[in-house]
Amino acid sequence: MYEELKFKNCRGVALGRDSTIKQAQGDSTEEQIKQCVAFYERGGGKIAKTFIFYESARKSEREFFDEVLNYCKDPKNRINHLIFNYISRFTRGGTPEYIRLKNDLASHDVAIIDSGGIIQPEKNTLEHLNVQYDWSTYSPSEKAEFYEADNAKDEVRNILTRMIGAEIVYSRQGYCCRPPVYGLKPVKIITPEGKKRSIYTTNEDEAKYIKKAFELLDLGHSELETVRTINSEGYKSRNHNKWNRRAGTVVGQIGGNKLTIKQLRKYISNPIYVGVVAEKWTDYKPVQAVDFSGIIDIELFNRVNKGKIRVSFSEGDTVNVYHNERIKVRRSKINPLFPYKGLVLCPLCKKPFLGSSPKGKTKKHPKYHCSRGHKWYAVNKAVLEKTITEFVNNLAFSEDFLMLFEDVVLDIWKMKRQSTLDTSVQVEQNVLDIKTKQKSLLESIRITESAVVRKAMEEEYEQLEAERTKAMDIRNVVEDTEETVKKLIQYSKEFMAHPGDLLLSQTEPHMREVVFKAIFNTLPTWEDLINGTPDLSLLFNLSKENYAEKVNLVTPARIELAISWMKTKCPNR
Repeated sequence: MYEELKFKNCRGVALGRDSTIKQAQGDSTEEQIKQCVAFYERGGGKIAKTFIFYESARKSEREFFDEVLNYCKDPKNRINHLIFNYISRFTRGGTPEYIRLKNDLASHDVAIIDSGGIIQPEKNTLEHLNVQYDWSTYSPSEKAEFYEADNAKDEVRNILTRMIGAEIVYSRQGYCCRPPVYGLKPVKIITPEGKKRSIYTTNEDEAKYIKKAFELLDLGHSELETVRTINSEGYKSRNHNKWNRRAGTVVGQIGGNKLTIKQLRKYISNPIYVGVVAEKWTDYKPVQAVDFSGIIDIELFNRVNKGKIRVSFSEGDTVNVYHNERIKVRRSKINPLFPYKGLVLCPLCKKPFLGSSPKGKTKKHPKYHCSRGHKWYAVNKAVLEKTITEFVNNLAFSEDFLMLFEDVVLDIWKMKRQSTLDTSVQVEQNVLDIKTKQKSLLESIRITESAVVRKAMEEEYEQLEAERTKAMDIRNVVEDTEETVKKLIQYSKEFMAHPGDLLLSQTEPHMREVVFKAIFNTLPTWEDLINGTPDLSLLFNLSKENYAEKVNLVTPARIELAISWMKTKCPNR
C-alpha cells in the first residue's frame, strides 16, 4: 500500500469534490481534504495545493475539474500525485472515462492515488532482472479500480433512479415535487396513509400579481399595458442565493427582476394556476393537483389564452388540456350594404328578407326581398331602413328596467371605485418604498469614499428614479380612471334615455344583430314595423302616439304600389 511507501521529495494535489453545495453541508469536502493530506504526509509527501469545488462527476467536460488537471499537468508546478478519497470523487463516468483521465495524467508523469487504498503502484514482472518492457509492467489493482469506477457510475444511476422515480410518481398523483412557480408555495402534509408529502398552496404576496395580470388581459388590456401596470404595483421576481461553486459560499443574490412580456406569457399559459399539473414528469398529461383548485377560475384562464391552451373537466372529474385550438369564428352572411338582411321577416312566408341590387335600365335598385314559395315581394332598401330608424327612435326603456339599471350602475360604480382605490394604494406604496431606498442610497453616497462604489450607487439611484417616475405616471392614470368611470356611468344614464342609438350606432354587423334581437322577442315582419305592432322585449316600450304620426308617411297602400312598380321593373321576376 502507499502508506508503506515513502513520498519523500514528492509533491501532491489534494482533491475534495461534491456534486452540489447541499451535499457539502455536513463538512464532506473538508473531511475529504483532511484524509487526503494525512494519508500523503504519512508517506513523507508534501501537499502543494488543495482543490475544493462542487461539480457533477458524471460529465466529461467539467469546468473546475479541468482546472485541477491543468494545474497537475503544468511542469512548472512539479506535481507527482493527485490524491482523492475514493474513485467516485475522481469520476463517475465509468471505466472508459477513468482510463482516459488516468492515462492523460500519466503522460505528464502524474500518478493518481486514493486514500482508501484501492489504487496500487505498478509492478514489473522482470524487476528482478533489472529489465522492463511495456508488457512486463502492469497494475495489480487494475481490476479493482475498474470495478470501483463502474460501481461509482452505477451508484449515481441507482440513487437518481430511486429519488427521481419516486418524485415522478408523486407528481403524477398531483403532489408538489418541484419548486412551485411564482404565486404558489409548497406545504407539507400527512396523507391518510401516514406519508409526508408536499402540496401546492397560494402564496398571497405573489398571487395578487398573477390574478391582476389575468384580470387586466381579460378586460382587453394589451400585454405591454399589463406588464407596465403589474410592475408599477411592485412586482419583483423571486430572489435566490448566488453561490460560489468553488468555495461553497453565498456571494450575493439573483432575481428581483421586473415582469417582461415573455415571462407574462409563460405565467398565463401555465395550467397550474387553475390547479392542473401538466409537465415533463406527468408526461405532459394533465393531473388535478391534490387539495388545490388554483388561484383563478377555469373560464378566466381559457378566455385569456384564446385557444392557445384550454382546460376542461369531463365526466368523472377527468382533466383535459387542449393546445393550439382553432377559434371557430362564425362567418357572417350579412352584406354591409344590407344591414338588416336576415333580421326583418317577409310578411308572406315569415322567413328573413334577403338583399340584392337588381339592375334597371340606368342604375341598380337595392331592395330587401323574398320569393320563397310565393310571388316576389320586395321593399325598397331606403324605405325599410328609414322605417326601422323611425321605429327605434320612438323606443323607450320600461320604468322597471330603468330602476333596475340604476341599481346595477350603482353596484358597478362601487366595485370599479374599490378596485381603482386598491390599485392606487398599491402603486402609492410602491412609490414610497422607492423613495425610502433612494434616501438610504443618498446617505450611503454621502459617506462613501470610493469613487467606484459612489458611481455604482449613483447608477442605482438613477434606476430607482426612473422606476419612481413610471410608478407615479401609473398612479396618475389610475386616479384619472376613477374620474373616467364616474363620467362613463353618467353618460350611460344619458344614453339610456335614447335606446334607439344602441342599434343605430352599431357599425359591426354581428353586434347590430345582437342588439336587434335584444329589442324584439321575435323578429318582426315588415308589416309589424309599419303597423307598429312588433313583439317587443319587456325592456322596451313604444311611444305609439309619436309613431302613429310618422307611419302615415308609409301606408300599406303605398307599399303595395311600390311593390307593383318593382315587379314591373325587376328583370328577374
